[in-house]
Amino acid sequence: MPQVTLADVARAAGVHKATAARALNRDPRITPATRRRVEEAAAQLGYKVNHLLSAWMSTRRTRVAVASAVIAYVTGHPTRYGWRPPASDLPDFFPGALARAEQAGFKLEDFWLRERGMTPERFTGILRTRGIQGVLIGRMPGSETTLLEYDWSGFSVAALGVSVAAPIFHRVRENHFHTASLAASQCHQRGVRRIGLAFDRADDVGRMNDMWVGGFLSEQVKWPRGSYRVPPLLSHTPDPTHFRAWFRKHRPDVLIVSQAEPVRTWLAEERVAIPDDVGLVDLRCYDPRAGTTGVHYDFSQTGAVGVEMLIGLLHRQERGVPGRPQEVLLEGKWIEGETLRSPMA
Repeated sequence: MPQVTLADVARAAGVHKATAARALNRDPRITPATRRRVEEAAAQLGYKVNHLLSAWMSTRRTRVAVASAVIAYVTGHPTRYGWRPPASDLPDFFPGALARAEQAGFKLEDFWLRERGMTPERFTGILRTRGIQGVLIGRMPGSETTLLEYDWSGFSVAALGVSVAAPIFHRVRENHFHTASLAASQCHQRGVRRIGLAFDRADDVGRMNDMWVGGFLSEQVKWPRGSYRVPPLLSHTPDPTHFRAWFRKHRPDVLIVSQAEPVRTWLAEERVAIPDDVGLVDLRCYDPRAGTTGVHYDFSQTGAVGVEMLIGLLHRQERGVPGRPQEVLLEGKWIEGETLRSPMA
């Protein structure tokens, strides 16, 4: 069958071709009634807008880069750049996303949801006015951020990490279950039998925490009957008193932690030497050259893979909140450092 064109849609809807194009791009200048009529005509004829093709065609005609080649990198911390170092010690996905976007011919531009005067309607309106179709949601503050008040229907959206609780978009994240499972398995394989897991910050309590705990416990159940199973220590804030009580009661031979500090300090205050008295394994071994034993996770890869996922959504013209969200899980790598005795010791 002959390919359906925009002219066919315009004719069926009884509007000019330019009006049909604006309606399908959700131009605010088009009335809702006209937009619905054009969208219904497009649906009946099986016509779909290729926004990327339109963007590149416009670029060739005008020799001016268009906004459709822009990917919006969205953040929502209390300060504009509270998501990146030195303001935060958590992963910065932006550099990896920026590099991959530029390789693919896109510009990555950051948008701050807490900009003065910014509302959900204004934010989506800005993107539509500029013709931006792709949205990459970066790490949000905490783990319970919701973006339900935004109209995502006209955009292809991918998320990085697990900080957005709702809606659930296609996303790329660390395989936290595998990270904790790998750490516990490595400790047990070298003969350690009293293995403890300790979290002490609000960022780690929630869905990410559940995955870490799940990975750790999945290894515990494999250990021989009669093995001493140290119960995980879960705390919303660094609490040295709570930690000391737990440590003195269970006397773990190795600690798997969500961050090496302030655990190092607490152990030093207890006159416990690392690794002679107790081993230390960091689930966030961000710098593999720091000498800490743990699991290294290349978070620049998260940003890069997120961009690749988003470009795929744009090409397939998949818009809005997906009915069946998909996840890409990236696995960490075990790093031998100086905080856990070697298997031969």
